[in-house]
Amino acid sequence: MEPSENPSPEPVTDPVPPPSPTPAAPPPAAAVVAKGTRTEREVELETELSKERETRKAREIRLSELEDENHRLKTPPTPQPAPPPKSKGMWDEFFGED
Repeated sequence: MEPSENPSPEPVTDPVPPPSPTPAAPPPAAAVVAKGTRTEREVELETELSKERETRKAREIRLSELEDENHRLKTPPTPQPAPPPKSKGMWDEFFGED
């Protein structure tokens, strides 16, 4: 086959629609997002979420405290070493003083 026998494919181009003369108004949801306003339900959910986070945090802290206390109570105290006996000096032995 010769290269001239193969028909070369024509480049495919996407037809680009002509620009509209006036842009369409953005949808209402986009306007709310752009303004950054929140609905009452979103504010309510955010408040509920923060309360739940505080509750969980307090619960975790309390659990940690109880586990520490449990460990402290179950672990026997380490015995204090007895103080070394007082060594007697040469004169104490000679005179027999205690």
